Amino acid sequence: MSNVYVNGVHLLPYGLFDEAAENRPNLLNGREVKLLDCDPKQLHKKIRDFRGTAKQLSAYCDGISDQNKKGEKLKTPFFYSAIIRHGTRSKGFLDLSFRAFMEAERTEQLNAVVCNNFMTVAKQAGDFEKVQLGFKTALKVGCYDANTFNIYMNAAGTERFDEVQRAYFLAIEKGKNDLCTANTLIDLAGKSGNYELARQTFDRVEKDADVFTYSAMIKIYGAMGNFAEARRVFEAAKAKAAKGEIELNEYVIGCYMTAANKHGQYEEAINAFKIAPIYNNFINYAYEFAAKKLNIINTND
Repeated sequence: MSNVYVNGVHLLPYGLFDEAAENRPNLLNGREVKLLDCDPKQLHKKIRDFRGTAKQLSAYCDGISDQNKKGEKLKTPFFYSAIIRHGTRSKGFLDLSFRAFMEAERTEQLNAVVCNNFMTVAKQAGDFEKVQLGFKTALKVGCYDANTFNIYMNAAGTERFDEVQRAYFLAIEKGKNDLCTANTLIDLAGKSGNYELARQTFDRVEKDADVFTYSAMIKIYGAMGNFAEARRVFEAAKAKAAKGEIELNEYVIGCYMTAANKHGQYEEAINAFKIAPIYNNFINYAYEFAAKKLNIINTND
């Protein structure tokens, strides 16, 4: 975006924040915008905390010059990110988030945070096409991190598992894979029935596994009918917890109890219940199921 000043006043090029912008040519619209006398951080905070409608925020942002009176840039990645994040409030802000993202790209103000925020907003709105646009743009301009791939994989889900795999191996190729991306692949592979891929991925990351990795793999082995492996993974999680490397939480234990119950290993479920840090509905249901099978509690209770 070029900076044009007339008598010291900055003329904005046509703004995508204006609802009619798409219908105007890519020329200066002649509107004069006063130069703001504010600190960039103050402006970003004001936009972040804005509580009006999408139309009001659009009008406010459309009246902001590119720089303040001191010559400090106002429309930075923080500026665009603050606008885009409003898209998580309601679908009414999705279009504004989209226009902010596109303007950030045109003005070369994209970074990984801006791309990730836009993808998150689009994912929450159920608009996979926009998630995909954000992902492809991030790759094109080189503004991505491990979270970029993780957001995209979660948005693709089991319905687009080919995209999940492609994104995961692309993350590896670009050196941006981490345990979160591996956990996402394991979880979605299990849910889509790709058990072998889940197992192979787990084997690659097992030494760095966290509670999410163990939980996902226990569920998968339970679904595969391989309780021996589910028990092995649970014991590995317990060993890591004993060293203080992870916290054996109620979700890991609940997943193991569920797998045990599914395979008739009710005593295993009861024993796991005894080491649970807290008892939530997930844990309690699995315990009651096992206890009734072992006649520990009355089936009529």
